[in-house]
Amino acid sequence: MAEVNSGTANIVNPASTPFGSSYPTATCSFQGSDGSYEYLLGNSAGLFRIGLQSTAAGISSIYSNSTQLVKYPFSLNGTFNDSYASTVIVPSDTAALTGSVVTTADGWGTLITPSGTFTNVLRIHAQYNETYAYIHYGPIVQTFDQYSYWKPDVHFPLAEYTTGLQGGLPFSSGSWAVTTVGINEVSADNFKLNVFPNPFLASAEISFVVETRSDVLLEIRDVSGRMVHSFESQNILPGKIILPFDGSSLSNGIYLLSLTINGQTVCGKMVISH
Repeated sequence: MAEVNSGTANIVNPASTPFGSSYPTATCSFQGSDGSYEYLLGNSAGLFRIGLQSTAAGISSIYSNSTQLVKYPFSLNGTFNDSYASTVIVPSDTAALTGSVVTTADGWGTLITPSGTFTNVLRIHAQYNETYAYIHYGPIVQTFDQYSYWKPDVHFPLAEYTTGLQGGLPFSSGSWAVTTVGINEVSADNFKLNVFPNPFLASAEISFVVETRSDVLLEIRDVSGRMVHSFESQNILPGKIILPFDGSSLSNGIYLLSLTINGQTVCGKMVISH
C-alpha cells in the first residue's frame, strides 16, 4: 500500500510558535500544517536540531545534546560524526533518547522528481543509531538511513527517503518537494486519528472525528501487510468516534492503521508492547 499526502512547511520565528520559550537558543523553526514544529539552531559550524514538538500527537523532544544535520561548509565527499541526547515525552510514557549519526555528502548531480528536475543537487546520507529508554516500556532500538537532497539557496530538502528498523521491525518513508519551498507530509490529524495510549500493553482506544454523515472503514495491519482488525460502518453521524481495541492476542511490534472516510484515506501507526 502506497500513501501519498501533501502539506506545507513554513520557516518561522521560534518566538512566534507555541513552544518558543522552551527553545530560547533556536534561530528558526519549521512549522508544519499538521501542528508540528522542528526547532533549529544555525551558526558558523552548521545546522543543529534542538527540539521537536507535535500538538497533534502530544509528543515533545527537547535535546540536551543537539543533533548536527549539516556541517558548514559541506560539499561532495565531506563527512562528520555526531552524538546527541534528548528527553522524549509521549502521552503515556517518557524516554531518554541517545543516538549517534554518521553523515556523508555522497552524491552530486541532477535530481528528477514528480514535481520537476533540479540540477546541482547535493545528496546527504545520514546513518542513525538510536536507543529510546522508556520508563514503562523498556528500551527500543532504532537504526535508519536517511537520504536528503539539497540545492543551494533552497532552505529545505528537495526530497528525502528514510529506511530502517524500529524494534527490529522495518519501516520506510519518503517525500519530495512540490515547490522549492519544501514539503511536510499531512498527518492523520486530518481526521483527528489518534490511539491512546500509544504504545500500549493490551488495550487502547482508537478515536477519530467525522465532520459529516459518512461511510467509514478502519483497517489495522501488521508490517507484513496482514490484516489483524477491521471496522466498517455506513452513515455514521458527525462527531467524535471512539473504538475500543483489544491487542492482547497480538505480538509486540508496530501496526499500521488506515482510516478511510468518504473515499479519503489517512494513515497512522500504533505500537504494542506487552
